[in-house]
Amino acid sequence: MSANFTSVSEKANRLVQKGKYDKALAIWQRFVEHADESEAASAHNIMGDICVRKKDSLTAVDHYLAASESYERLNFALKAIATLKKILKLDSSLLDIHIRLGDLHARREMVGNAVEAYLTVARLHVSRDEMDEALAMIQKIRILDPVNIRHRLQLAAELFELGFGDQAGDETLNAVDLFLQDENLEEATRYCRHLLDLQPDNAGAKERLERISKWDVDPALAAATTTLNHDDDDPESAIDDLFAELDGDFGETR
Repeated sequence: MSANFTSVSEKANRLVQKGKYDKALAIWQRFVEHADESEAASAHNIMGDICVRKKDSLTAVDHYLAASESYERLNFALKAIATLKKILKLDSSLLDIHIRLGDLHARREMVGNAVEAYLTVARLHVSRDEMDEALAMIQKIRILDPVNIRHRLQLAAELFELGFGDQAGDETLNAVDLFLQDENLEEATRYCRHLLDLQPDNAGAKERLERISKWDVDPALAAATTTLNHDDDDPESAIDDLFAELDGDFGETR
């Protein structure tokens, strides 16, 4: 940061400590008018923080938006992500902010974080009875990491909970097909059976179990593919069983 930025920061901080928020904002606003984009972005971020302290959330969002847009143009992805998260703390219903956050994570190949952001959008659409928009967002998730079995299963679980049974079944079968590609017949069988607990007439699951039964496998596993145990009276339990080991979210720690 330039010496001018440091000087303005020190003056503004003294005013903030005295509770003179408007005067501090005025100093930063004058600075922004002549600053380069990088320092202007940092100034808007600070102005947003000051507005939060003065309980002016709407103006804070405007400053954070300005900062995040500049950070994106400057390829400062982490800073952009941080400012978008500040916005969502103030208003978690802003669909476009969740989408921008997901897009940034996707560009950084943080697939789990991107999926979680997009799923939040899908859930918000469902809560507003905007089912077509929710499905469009689900489709965006599907193409992120099509060969990651964990993500396929997590997406299937989420689809079941959102009420998209057909799409959830398709995603479960996608995961089963990936297990079959790896010749992991035990997991393929298990998820076919779980799917049939939820959807007893699912032809795809039955077809795959039939195929597995003819595979050159351990006799005990082959027998398991033909012994189906449905619990039609407790679909919630079946969903829990289906993805019990995936209890958690899509968030990544790196």
